Amino acid sequence: LLFLGGAVYAGSINGKLKKFLKNLPDGQVKSIALFSTAAGEKGIRLKVEKVLRGKNIALLEREFHAASGDLKDNAEKIKEAAAQFARDIAEQ
Repeated sequence: LLFLGGAVYAGSINGKLKKFLKNLPDGQVKSIALFSTAAGEKGIRLKVEKVLRGKNIALLEREFHAASGDLKDNAEKIKEAAAQFARDIAEQ
């Protein structure tokens, strides 16, 4: 299991993250748990699926996403939610 996170910039994932995913060998990772931030409400799942297409790597259904606008006012709440997400995934 790989926890993988990043931000959405102008509707795309960071170039370094994209390169990492493209170079990730089949079989090295069985599944990926995603977490992300962005100005909007959408996470990185669709972007990551597109990059991983054709590789034998499963994306877990559940993704943790925090809208960056919420980070200022709810930072502690978001930190706890992210930690709970990681615990829940690890227990599965």
